[in-house]
Amino acid sequence: EVNRGYGVAMRVTQQGLQSHPNDWALLLAQASLVHDLNDFLREISPDSEYTQRREGAFTDFRRAAELYSATVGEIKPSEETTKPFEIWYYASMGACDPDRLSAAIPGDPSQLPKIRDAINALPGEAAERHMAMFANTLFTRMSAVPPELKFRYVESGLKIVGDHERAIEARKIYDYYRDLLTEIELETALDGSNSIGHGRPFGVFVNIR
Repeated sequence: EVNRGYGVAMRVTQQGLQSHPNDWALLLAQASLVHDLNDFLREISPDSEYTQRREGAFTDFRRAAELYSATVGEIKPSEETTKPFEIWYYASMGACDPDRLSAAIPGDPSQLPKIRDAINALPGEAAERHMAMFANTLFTRMSAVPPELKFRYVESGLKIVGDHERAIEARKIYDYYRDLLTEIELETALDGSNSIGHGRPFGVFVNIR
């Protein structure tokens, strides 16, 4: 049933692209479907084509961003959006929706500089406007990210926005998590001798320092 649902959605986007081949939103939807279906198939039965399908999805994400970029300058600033870059970023983390991110789903950090370059390639002042919007969204969407992935989410996002002033709240959270990682240490120590055998007790202490 899940496969059938993906199939229906794919046919809708493909038919739309036949009539509107340069519609970035349709191509973005198709890339998202291909990416998430690929992860679903990996969960059901891993195969050797996983990497190839994922690369195909990232190619579509990049192309969707390029098609959107071509409209910048023609559309009003109020109509501008960072959606093609946001979803591309979420996909690089492992899922097209931040609330579906999981440590079990592999990401692709190599996409991060490509996303940054795509934003910076926007014409004139549009690049700054879009980077500011992306930096702001990086913080506002953080609440949807699972707790165990928030540090990776912020760390990856900062590789795109850098030291942008709109990313100051995200930077504060990143510094906080980084401090936690350096301040908390998992320590193990043997309880007794490391020479053991039948009838001799053995133990280990596990401490959080």
